[in-house]
Parts: sequence; C-alpha cells; structure tokens
Amino acid sequence: MFFSKKTLSAAVALMATGSVASADVTADDIWADFQAYMAGIGYEMTGTTTRQGNVLTASDVGMTGTFGPEAGTMQMQLGTFTLSENGDGSVDIRFPEVVPITTEFEIDDGVRGRSNMEYRQQGAVVTASGTPADLSYVFSADTISFVSDGLEIDGTETEEEIYTLRVDMSGLSGTTDMLLGSTRNYDQALNAETATYSMIFSDPSGEGEGRITGSMDEVKFAGIAEVPLMVAQSLQTDMNTMLGAGFAVDGTFTTGRNDVKIMSTTPDALFSGDITSDASSLDVKMNKDGLTYAAGQSGMDVQISAPSVPFPIAFRVADTGFNLSMPLRTADTAGAFALGFSMEGFSTDEAIWALIDPGAQLPRDPATLILQITGKAKVLFDFLDPTALTAAQSEGETPAEIESADIEALRLDIAGAELTGTGAFTFDNSQDVGPPQPVGGVNLRLEGGNGLIDRLVAIGLLPEEQAMAARMMMGLLAVPGDTPDTLTSRIEINEQGHVMANGQRIQ
Repeated sequence: MFFSKKTLSAAVALMATGSVASADVTADDIWADFQAYMAGIGYEMTGTTTRQGNVLTASDVGMTGTFGPEAGTMQMQLGTFTLSENGDGSVDIRFPEVVPITTEFEIDDGVRGRSNMEYRQQGAVVTASGTPADLSYVFSADTISFVSDGLEIDGTETEEEIYTLRVDMSGLSGTTDMLLGSTRNYDQALNAETATYSMIFSDPSGEGEGRITGSMDEVKFAGIAEVPLMVAQSLQTDMNTMLGAGFAVDGTFTTGRNDVKIMSTTPDALFSGDITSDASSLDVKMNKDGLTYAAGQSGMDVQISAPSVPFPIAFRVADTGFNLSMPLRTADTAGAFALGFSMEGFSTDEAIWALIDPGAQLPRDPATLILQITGKAKVLFDFLDPTALTAAQSEGETPAEIESADIEALRLDIAGAELTGTGAFTFDNSQDVGPPQPVGGVNLRLEGGNGLIDRLVAIGLLPEEQAMAARMMMGLLAVPGDTPDTLTSRIEINEQGHVMANGQRIQ
C-alpha cells in the first residue's frame, strides 16, 4: 500500500487547507502554528524563513513521517512557499507548483518498495483569516494533479510504461473552519468541477496490459473531523487509541456523472468494460461508537466484452446501494450493527433475453433485490490495536459475537415472481463447541412462484422432474395465501434447536 490514511491527511492538510493559525496576527504566527500542527501528528519538519515587508518566505521546507517498520516512511519536499499579509486581517499562502512525495514501504519480508509521486497545482491559493483558536480559510485552484513518477522494488526502478498513475482535478474551491482547543475540529467543504484518473499496469515481458481510466463531474465533499491533540503526536498511534481519545470523522462524498473504462489485453484475448452512472454518493462516519458506511449509485449502465462470450453483455441498474455499520471497540454491552444491499430496476439487453427466452414467455420487467439486516454484536477484542490483533490471531480468537439479528427487509422480484420476508433471531453464544444457537423465525411470502416454474418448464430451462421437486418442497414449507398463486410460510427455530414450518416440525 503506497499511502496510509495519515499520509493522505498530511497532503490534504498541507495543500488544501494549510491547517494554519490566525491570519489576524502575523505570517510568523501562521508558520509557527503550521510547524506545531505537523509535529503534533508525528512529522519531522525542516526549513528556514526570511521576511521582506509583509511577506514571509519559507525555504527548503521538508517533512518526514515514520509509520512503523512495516508501513515505512513518507517524505515531502515543499521547497519554497510564501505567506503574504494582506493588511486586512487575512494572509495568502502560496505553495510551489510541484511538490515531490516519496513513500517507502514493505511489500513482503525483506522486500522494500519505494513510490515516487508529484503533487502539481496551478493557480492555487489559500486565504486564511480569524483568530489563533478559530480559523477560517478559503481555498481555490485551477488544477490539482497527483502523478506517479516511478516505482522501485528492492532498488530496481520500473519503467514508466509498466506502471503509471495519474489523478487530475480542475475548477477547485473549498472552505475550512478550524477550531482549536483540546482537539482540532474541522468543518470542511471541497468542490471540483471535474476529476479524471488513469492507472496502467503492464507485464514487464510485454505479454499484456491492464488499464483503468475514469472521469467524474460535479465532485463534492463535505465533512467534519475531531482530532485529539495529545494522542496524535505519532504516526504510529493505532486507530483504537485515537478513537478512545475522541477521534471522529463524518463525511459525504458525491459526484455527478461517472464514466469508468476497464481494459485488459493479452496476446490471446481482449477484455473491456464500460461503466457509467448518473450520480454516486459515499457516506462515512467513524467514532468511538463505531463505523457507518453507505454507498450508492443511480442510473448505472454496464457494457462488457469478453473473449469467452460471443456477444457483448449489457445491463442497466436504476439504483444500487450498500450499507454497513458496526462497533469497532470492546465494550461491556453489545453495539448495533447493520448490513444492507439493494439493486433496484435491473434490466438486461434484449439480446441476452433472446438467448434464454426467444418466445418472450418470461416477463421482461426490471428485477429488484433488497436485503437489510440489523442487530446487536459484541466486539471481543480491539482489532484496531495491532498488538491485540496479533495476540488474538495467534490464539485463533473470534473478533466478535452476534447476539441478535433482524431481517428488516427481504425482497426479490424477478420474472413475474416476488419473494418478500422479515424475521428476527437471537443467538446463544454460551456453548463451548459449535456455532451459536439461533432462536427465532422468519416470515416469507411468495407471489407468482408456480407461474414462474410453469414458464421455466415451458421454455426448457427447468426439467419437469426438478419442477415437481420444487413444488413438493413449497408444499412442505408453505401454505396457500389469500390470493391466487400466493404462498406464505413461517419458519422457526426453537430453543431446543428444532426447525418448524408453519407450526409443524421438519427437523
């Protein structure tokens, strides 16, 4: 991994926000606070300053951070930048247009890697104002780029044609409010009109290449963060300690149109894919109470061409979503967790339908799959603490135990049939041997199931004997509902471990 979370945090803080102190005093005070901030998160900083009138110039500025023997180090050479007092209680901070960033890391035992990148910017300026403990600043830039400038493995430098990485953003603007007390609190917004990226990986022997390129419009980020001062003084501070001291983040990332192109070539085959979407979003929240993650896309179109398939594969999904929340640290009581997935309005190209159902006996209505599970789980050891994680792994310990799980929503709607359900289970974790004992039940409803089986038999996708077995199974587990071709079922597991279907024991 070329960059840790704190590597990226330092780069963003340096280039986009500056993390400076009061521009209502002097440029010297801003420089002093900048040094204190970087030292406070574990970076060793060098450089000298000279003043001419209202301009403070920082020269030969460099930063080095050590993340640990395995994670490696990161170095940034800022060169020269200026802090200009405007005379109205504000200061402009201008960084050089090119900043080299070098990261060293361990790939495997005894195998070291070195990544060289450049941070490039044009028309970038940070304007800071406020007081030393309550700072506001505005950031703008015409363009910002991260460009790979070489990758070394055990001292051997790869050729540019073998590995390249580039990210470009244009039309950037942003604001940050920083409140300094026992913690540094940030309230930040960043906008970019467009963003593009490309990654190319080539076989050194020339036998193949992988390429990923993409673009995004209307890129926006808004978030808040709380960083404790006393425990963030080392880049090797583990996340568990940070969370316990009050570290917290809550951010939302959104985009307009996305376009991703994937291509893989070998001497024998060519694989390509094109994925577009109208909009996307990502929400992340992390604090001592746990992690919450939610992602979604709308209007997604996918086209794939593969050598093993004689025709292009194309499908569309109106909306997709994924969510996860979970506790991160040990506690006396269980914490809430959630896991969900949704895919609504899935439709495929008619060419695929024609292969499996040329007579159009199956309904072509878009399919939907929704699953949402919530519950309570107890973390058994602090897996974000590397020492605790290593000890638990050596003992083969389970990281968490589930106390309860509720099926909040289950829906599968496809080819004229719809399955829905809800349920709730508790789990007995007191047993020394075997998995936890579940107790609870699930309520299911199937509409159009028999009709779908009939159509699958008619088009030859389902043999008659398998259809008969499916109907017998539905008769065993379900009872007729209140409308034609509707089945309902209540499946339960009692405290004795017996499985019941509609009150009748089946196991």
